Amino acid sequence: MLLQGVEDVVREGFLLRAGVVPWEADSLRRFPPIHRDLFDNFLFSATRFAVGEGDWSTFPHACRRYLSATSGELQRPPPLIPPAVADTVAEVLSRFRQRETGEKFVAGIAGRVTAHEQQLAEQLFFALGDDRGDGLSAAGLRVYSKMMSARISDGFVHPAVGAHIWGDVPAGPPHLPSGGPHIRILRTIEALSRQWVTSPADRPKIERMIIDRAHTLGWRTESPGLVEGSPGQWEATPPPGNR
Repeated sequence: MLLQGVEDVVREGFLLRAGVVPWEADSLRRFPPIHRDLFDNFLFSATRFAVGEGDWSTFPHACRRYLSATSGELQRPPPLIPPAVADTVAEVLSRFRQRETGEKFVAGIAGRVTAHEQQLAEQLFFALGDDRGDGLSAAGLRVYSKMMSARISDGFVHPAVGAHIWGDVPAGPPHLPSGGPHIRILRTIEALSRQWVTSPADRPKIERMIIDRAHTLGWRTESPGLVEGSPGQWEATPPPGNR
């Protein structure tokens, strides 16, 4: 399922289980720029196996979908994405190719993926999620966490909706001290999401706490090397109406 579809399911769940009425649910909607939606959805889909949903086959599928949706035009950064982050994604996707006739899949792992596709996934996850010595899945989970925290802090998803998705990690976050803040935050976000559902009177305060935590993470804080010295300029102000 695409990220936008997951957000719809979360809102519907709030209607059924959190005491949210339809006219209140309207305030939970956000309308991000399409290019940003496509970018976030690519990373959401590409990291499914790291989160504990899906298998390796989700990565090449995400690549093909994003390349098709953007017609292969990868040079323009999506709204509020630092150019160096967008460049990293573009460099990986520029090397993605269709499978050759008879090309073998990697044995011993879940999902159908070629060695070339697996290599691209490793390059993407370690470049954006850092190689902290805790494995590829942990790096992919950090990419997922950065994407969701940035989506919340940039105002492109309501904090309650975003937190529900952000903290939902079926695989369970690794407990290694080296995991970094983007993994350590997951249990906190999961707890805040549950509290939002069960404590209607505290929802404004909880939403503020979610936003505050999202602002400390995202793309601009954890990987300064990807941002500092980036060519060009980028505007860090969400469009009106997205808060």
